[in-house]
Amino acid sequence: MGPAASGRKPMAEINIAPLTDVMMVLLIIFIVTAPFMMQSETRIGVLKVNLPVAGKLDKAVPDLIKIKVKVDGTVYLNDSPITHEQLGPAIERLVQENPARSVAVYADRACRYEKVTDVVDIAKQAGVRHVALAIKARESK
Repeated sequence: MGPAASGRKPMAEINIAPLTDVMMVLLIIFIVTAPFMMQSETRIGVLKVNLPVAGKLDKAVPDLIKIKVKVDGTVYLNDSPITHEQLGPAIERLVQENPARSVAVYADRACRYEKVTDVVDIAKQAGVRHVALAIKARESK
């Protein structure tokens, strides 16, 4: 006997409960794995990159604003001591003279990261387009 003989109609609606269960499981998987994916992108040394080697580097950067940050948080603008409050307006004046100027932040390796980011933020707010963190080249053995 078929469905017509027993008086039953074929089921014409979709049961959404299994679909909802599958979607919830996928959502949970993504929520659990997302922090691990973000963490792996911020680890140092995860990506192996073979950088090109340059025979001669151009060390002459004419319009470079040098900001030095010492361990105790003392800030120097082009080798002159300056306070955090004075740093922003001083950089703005230098950038108004030449908008193509870049900033290089020379921070002591033992300096707190927060002090360096404060200086970078002040430079960005003053209108500097390019801010670089200066490093010392590693000596080859």
